[in-house]
Amino acid sequence: MTKDFVIFFPKKSMKRKQKQNYSSGGPSLFSFNSIQGILFTISNYSDKESRREAAALFEQYASLDYDTFVAPTDSKEEKGDDATKDVSNFVDIAKEIQKEVSSLKKNQQTGFQLLDTHCKGYIFLRFLDRKENPVSMCQRIMKHFMEDPLNNLQSRYLNRMIPVQNTCHGTIENFKAMAQPLIKTFFEQYENAKLKYKVIIKRCNSNTLDNQEVITTICNFVPLRHFAAMKDFHVAILVTMIRNICMISICTEYNELLELNINAIKGNKQAPNKKSETKGEEEEEETTEEKMEDEPQQSPSRLKKKRRIIYKIHNLNDFNGIYLL
Repeated sequence: MTKDFVIFFPKKSMKRKQKQNYSSGGPSLFSFNSIQGILFTISNYSDKESRREAAALFEQYASLDYDTFVAPTDSKEEKGDDATKDVSNFVDIAKEIQKEVSSLKKNQQTGFQLLDTHCKGYIFLRFLDRKENPVSMCQRIMKHFMEDPLNNLQSRYLNRMIPVQNTCHGTIENFKAMAQPLIKTFFEQYENAKLKYKVIIKRCNSNTLDNQEVITTICNFVPLRHFAAMKDFHVAILVTMIRNICMISICTEYNELLELNINAIKGNKQAPNKKSETKGEEEEEETTEEKMEDEPQQSPSRLKKKRRIIYKIHNLNDFNGIYLL
């Protein structure tokens, strides 16, 4: 007699949540022109983790500018029997659901796209919606981190943020066409003010444009009432070059926000010590430090051999002082 054996394999009831893959190898930065976003510098060349952090920052702080709420439309009620009223209400609800679905699809289109820079230590997060301002987003992120770095700071692999308002290929003609309208629209807001500005140039694997040529072209576009300064400037004109791509942005509160450097917040992450509220406590600390300095230093061998017990006598009239036994 032969017996048949059947083996049952249990199905996996719990499945792990798959994280979104933000690894490199996506669309290239050099295949686009005239885009905006944020250029991140990353630590330890952790490309995958830093891409995930950049995406989380965009989803958290860009949602403050978008209104996902859909206002209800006024439905016209038709006069008739109860059956016709129910049908009209059902049609109105279906129309509202379709409008909500279409609005959600539009909001999904106004998102982000991670681009490959082909340079180690850099990732670029492109804004698909031109209404989103990268400078204001970077300022909002830094202000939120600086308010309470012990609780609000959520960045581990990102070092510095460089906002990018426009890009072009690395020729002087393209750079002039890109920089002139941006500088003009910015300084038109300050017609009655005199501002100090500074041109900050950073490059990575790029030798396309000369620094002096870039500075002179920018200074020619800035109105004459504003002047350049190396320190205590109000406006920072950031020019970043990566290979054949040139990026530009105009940022205010650059020094106040630690040059948009997240690592600077990480260094000052410890909470400050509480100061003594009364003057008496400060005086006591100073007197104790003076006593410790005035006391003679004793050899360690002598301290090991004998134990010294200090008695303070305050009530005796003839002997007041310190006795060593």
